[in-house]
Amino acid sequence: MSRIIESKLENLKPRLEREYRETVSLDVSHIFTYEKSYIDPDILKLKVQNFLHKQFSVLTLDLDDNDIKVEESASFHFIVNIFLPEQNINYISKSRALAEFVKTLHDEHFATFQILLNPKKQTSDDGEGLDKLERYMKSALPADSHDVKVDKSLKIRNVEYLLGKPIRERPIKIEFLRVSSEEQIIAGTISNLTRREYTKKDTNEQKPYFTLILDDGRARTSCIFFPNPKALPKFEQLQNGTQIVTTGENSERNGRTGFRISGISFCELV
Repeated sequence: MSRIIESKLENLKPRLEREYRETVSLDVSHIFTYEKSYIDPDILKLKVQNFLHKQFSVLTLDLDDNDIKVEESASFHFIVNIFLPEQNINYISKSRALAEFVKTLHDEHFATFQILLNPKKQTSDDGEGLDKLERYMKSALPADSHDVKVDKSLKIRNVEYLLGKPIRERPIKIEFLRVSSEEQIIAGTISNLTRREYTKKDTNEQKPYFTLILDDGRARTSCIFFPNPKALPKFEQLQNGTQIVTTGENSERNGRTGFRISGISFCELV
């Protein structure tokens, strides 16, 4: 492996030096030195953690240090095992961001990398942990299995219209959200409610928008809302801790998944 690296570096040197001379117009002499950029398992693990939290922030909220295992299987060849809930694996594996990240690692370091996404086993002695384990086992069943019927709906009551599109159907549990242009309905408790601004390209006018986390007690997702002038004062009635049911589109952009709100009603989670 070392000889391969040296060979590649030697073939690369003339092109790098030529491009540098063509870019720099000063008539001075140059001395070129080269340093190899190696990576070790600890640094690689940190890079993987940062990538996941940046690109898939919602899907990796519960990711902890033990969910990423890095091993050097051979000289300069690394295998990274990431353990996630199965439904999150489906989202991440379909994104091009992961393949681009692996390519970036290869380009930056004298090594090869393999990233494997594995279902995370839920184990706990308390009731909440057992409930998560049961839900995980149900979601892992084949689609044609009739042994267990999975209830995807979330129970709510005292629905009171606030703004946007009226909501007449029962919401689904957030853990069953899928990336789709179709309308989906979810409910939960608001946290991390933040007002932000963006600039309209045609008028350079500053417009408000809001981001928030919606948590139904089992799972959570990030949401975004762009209010029109009529909806803005109604939306500002919301605060952290408010329980709502909302309709919208769950889409992926630049490797990140988020729920874009189009309608909101007050509710109570049952």
